[in-house]
Parts: sequence; C-alpha cells; structure tokens
Amino acid sequence: MISVMPGTSETGTSEFKLGLQHSIPIVLGYLPVSIAFGVLAANYIGENSIMMSAFVFAGASQFAALQMMIVSSSAAFIVFTTFLINLRHILMGSYLNTYHKDSNALKKLLIAFGITDETFAISTGGFRRNKIKNPFIYQLTLNTASYLSWVSGTIVGYFIGQIMPEQLVEVLPFTLTALFLYLLTISIERKLDLAVACVAAVISILVLNYSIGWNIFVATLVACFFGVRLEKTVKRS
Repeated sequence: MISVMPGTSETGTSEFKLGLQHSIPIVLGYLPVSIAFGVLAANYIGENSIMMSAFVFAGASQFAALQMMIVSSSAAFIVFTTFLINLRHILMGSYLNTYHKDSNALKKLLIAFGITDETFAISTGGFRRNKIKNPFIYQLTLNTASYLSWVSGTIVGYFIGQIMPEQLVEVLPFTLTALFLYLLTISIERKLDLAVACVAAVISILVLNYSIGWNIFVATLVACFFGVRLEKTVKRS
C-alpha cells in the first residue's frame, strides 16, 4: 500500500511535489472508475461523455445522471437529483476554506471545482500533517492530477469500450468503493474519529430509506455536530 500521509518528514517538500505524491491513490482509484464510465456512457451519449467528465467532474453524480438519461428522465429532475447528491460539497468547501482564507476569489473558484470526496479527504489530512506554506499550490496540484486522471480515464473508456470484456467493465466501479475505504482507514487516528465515522455510517443508512442524496448531507451534519460535542466533552474530562 502506498503511504501518502507520512507526517513531518515531508515538511521540507515543495507543495507541488507533495500535491503530486498525495494524488497517487486518487489517480489509481479514478482511472478504472472513469474508464467504466466512459465505456457505459459512450453507448448512450457518445463523445458527450468526455465533455461531461471535463465540465462536471463528479463521479457519483455522473453515474446517477447517466442512469436517469437512459430512462429518459426530465432535465429538471436530473439537475435536482445531482444537486441533492452534491450537497455535501457545501460542507466540504466551507471546511477547506479555513485553509485558503488568504486566497482570492478566483483561486477559491479553481479549488472549489476540483473538490471531490477523495481530494477533500487527502488534502485535509495533508494540511493537518504537514507545514504547507502555500496551500493553494498544494491543493491545485492535488485537484488537477485527480481531474486529469478522471478525464483521461473517460477518454480511454470511450475509445476502447467496444473491445473490453463486459465482465471487466462491471467490476471496475468497485475501485471507487475500495478508495473510500482506504481514505476512511487513513483518516482514523483516534477513537473519537472511529466513533464519528460509525455515527455517520448509521445515520446515512437510516436516512437512505427515505431519501437518496439527502442521506449523505444529513449524516455529515449529524456526524460533525456529534464530533464537535464529543471532542469538547473529552477535553473537559
């Protein structure tokens, strides 16, 4: 397994090199998933699949939107559903803003476009474990490498999809689940972290029975509140 969060030993590494190094697990996870998307989308929206990855850059939302396109859902319904799925980006962006408070609006827009679950998890860990003097360069490098891997994978899937075995295409998306599990594992450093992760998982599953998309947002809010309260309790004791 590749170690991307080694601690203070990387303090002297440039932000650009550090961003590239930390992007490795994301790139390795994104390539097979985006290839699978390119293969599937090519049959329904053709070369627009590449445009979709280039301008949307949102894995789960792209798969969800594609499925709704296949069943001829209305444009309004597709937009609303993807909006629900991506509500969590508001919280992720708000938290990352604490590290980029000195950046101007344009830099923040560039960073915001590249925020995904994976870039958020890796970058927040990078900020906590390393003395990063230029957070914009670090974040932009991490986001750009991840973005290029996603778009490149879609292009590959679009062009070679017809010759790939169907059985292989079906299992490729699992790499994203594996990447989520890896990111969760490296993020847990204390018992408090594990407790928050468990609360988020339980809430997400419970709310999933009522609304897909909202479950992630609600679970994130509840877990954040629970984590803050628990950490204050631990500090007082």
